[in-house]
Order: sequence, then structure tokens, then C-alpha cells
Amino acid sequence: MSARTSDNKKLLDALATLESALESPFVPGELESWVQNAHAALQRVDPLLRHQIAEVNTPLLDEIETEDPGLIARVEQMRECDEKCLSELNTLNRTFETLSDLVDDIEPNETKLKSQLDDLVQRGLKFVIQVRTQLVALRTWLQEAFDRDRGTVD
Repeated sequence: MSARTSDNKKLLDALATLESALESPFVPGELESWVQNAHAALQRVDPLLRHQIAEVNTPLLDEIETEDPGLIARVEQMRECDEKCLSELNTLNRTFETLSDLVDDIEPNETKLKSQLDDLVQRGLKFVIQVRTQLVALRTWLQEAFDRDRGTVD
């Protein structure tokens, strides 16, 4: 198994753990534990995603652009998606940190945070899907760059 494949698997496993943590129900009296578990899962994704984008995606996008200049628009879309993923990762981390501070003060009356938690879960799940979609798109467009029939140009 190549290092790239191993790194990709680690990221996918971490995303699955995050997804599972986010989908876990909020149990009364256990909100602090839920926030800690979900945040810890996000923190496992953090360095893996940053590595994926900097050390894997960026060079592969450069390779796609070099191999098939006709895919420059797609490459730019994927670069933007990487930036959005990093931005959302930062936002989710800040949201978890804020919630961690609030949970201590509000634990007996957790329903006050219900809408914030629901929003966090939705944003987190959307983030997981966005990262997975980007990984599939990268694989697809890399293969397309090498296999694409460009007519008489080939």
C-alpha cells in the first residue's frame, strides 16, 4: 500500500469517526461528554486533512493541470474546495471550543443549546461529505487527465 493510499485511508477513517460522533444522540446529562467526543474526533481529522491538502492534493492538482491544461477550470474549482474545507475545519474547531465553554455553565438546562448543537451537527456532517466528495473528485480528475481523449491532440 502506498503512503498516499495509507494517508487517504487514515483520513477516511477519521472522517467516519467524526460522522459517527456527530450522529450520536444528545443524552441528557451527557452533553459535555458528547461535545468532548465530537471535538476530539474533529481534532483527529484536522492534521490529516491539512496534510492531505498540502502534501497530496496540491501536487496532484499541479499534475492534473500539467497533464491536461483543458482541466484548468476543474483544478481551480478543486483548489477552491480545498480552501473551503480548511475554512470550515477552522470554523468547526472554533464552534466546538465555544460550546465547550458554554456546556459547563448550562449543563442542567441543556435545551438552551439545542439549536446551536443541531446547527453544529448539520455543518459537521456537511463538512464530512464535502471532504469525501473532494477526495473522489481528485481521483476522478487525475484519471481523466491521463485517460481523456483529446482528439487529434493525443
